[in-house]
Amino acid sequence: MSRKKLTMDGNTAAAHVSYAYSDVAAIYPITPSSPMAEATDEWATADRKNIFGQTVKVTELESEAGAAGAVHGSLAAGALTTTYTASQGLLLMIPNLYKVAGESLPGVFNVAARAIASHALNIFGDHSDVYACRQTGCAMLASSSVQEVMDITPVAHLAAIKGKVPFINFFDGFRTSHEVQKVEVWDYEDLKDMANKFSDYISWGKSLGIENAADLNKVISQAKTRELVNLAEAHYNSQLSKIADEIYNSEKDIKLVLIAGPSSSGKTTTSKKLDIYLRSRGFHTHPIALDDYYLDINDRVLDENGKPDFESVNALDIKLFNENLNDLLAGKKVNLPKYNFILGKREYNDNYLELGEKDIIIVEGLHALNDELTKTIDKSQKYKIYISPLTQINIDKHTHVHT
Repeated sequence: MSRKKLTMDGNTAAAHVSYAYSDVAAIYPITPSSPMAEATDEWATADRKNIFGQTVKVTELESEAGAAGAVHGSLAAGALTTTYTASQGLLLMIPNLYKVAGESLPGVFNVAARAIASHALNIFGDHSDVYACRQTGCAMLASSSVQEVMDITPVAHLAAIKGKVPFINFFDGFRTSHEVQKVEVWDYEDLKDMANKFSDYISWGKSLGIENAADLNKVISQAKTRELVNLAEAHYNSQLSKIADEIYNSEKDIKLVLIAGPSSSGKTTTSKKLDIYLRSRGFHTHPIALDDYYLDINDRVLDENGKPDFESVNALDIKLFNENLNDLLAGKKVNLPKYNFILGKREYNDNYLELGEKDIIIVEGLHALNDELTKTIDKSQKYKIYISPLTQINIDKHTHVHT
């Protein structure tokens, strides 16, 4: 997905995302978090829509304690709710943080962390306000730059919804909250897609009647494990079929399918299965292994310990990879390399490839979605897939299993 770049500070980045995922914002200004509340109020007044197609209802209370109480009540009524605070303001919210966490409500408290005032007023930035909330039961996420605020705030909101646990989403007051940087901004359509993915697999667990370990144990005790595996496989295959349909029906000239994900996430399995679905729709697919583009042993990138760093994208010959792809897309016949891991170098064994009109290249690997890897290829010709096995099964209502 292509993301436009805008210049903004950390407060604006947090407000941009939290507005997208919120039905209600209960606010009370306190430095240095006030710009988040101000931006949210301004956007709501301008009738800006969140990802649900609604204008966020903004309510200003008479204190931080009142704002926290409003958040608690709004969440309990079923509305996705957020607030913005710092320092003593966060301390005034602690009683309600216990309630929100204890009742497993998906609230997000966005905090521009600031020192607690003791003998005198203190506006220096530190994390003493956030540390004071560690015992409340709220999960915490920290960002150290404006770009991280933009990228981690969606995680806080979506994880709160999925995990049924409130999040304190914090970053340094002033140092990050007021630092102006050019950042890649999430479009609301992209944020909506993220929410849909989370809701899909939560709904999937509910439809199976398996939301926690006890439910799973019941299935196992009834000797229905094979049935459950078959259902999961069918669901997985249906998603691959949808992807193949999207590629087939796309108006773009998609020639390159890129598949990435964590180790053991099923990248290779997915590429082989997707190959079948694409071929069933008349495409001719050609897998290209990124492993064959490792640099020769004498040119390897080393890590901080002086050992070969195979996890870095720079361990690959990016220039050669792009040259091969461009030649293939231009209709040329290309002799593809094969990496000899014993000798530590690439070899050429007359492995020629030439693309036809209905031919598609499938590339899977840890860095397949890294734009640096395919920087010379037009975006309209790329279809990106990210695989991450998400679990909707928790130990119980209050003990969550993290993906």
